[in-house]
Amino acid sequence: MYTYLLHTDKQKLLIVCNFDLQKGAQATIQVPAHAWETMGLSATGKYTLKEIFMHPETLSVEAQNGVSVELEPNSVRIFEIKKAK
Repeated sequence: MYTYLLHTDKQKLLIVCNFDLQKGAQATIQVPAHAWETMGLSATGKYTLKEIFMHPETLSVEAQNGVSVELEPNSVRIFEIKKAK
């Protein structure tokens, strides 16, 4: 599993990739505090992560608890991060 963040002033994305052709993957991704802060977000904030690529799923997360995700073999998930309302 490979995970990374992309961000601009207008959009913050969490991209999670599984390159294994045979096995699915499951993990809780711990985003470091400095990464949240670099994106202009609080490391203790509450956020919604909306899947914007293949799956119509929205996750509610607290930054310090990590982000739990599951991926099928050879797949990617792209989440847009927004502050929870």
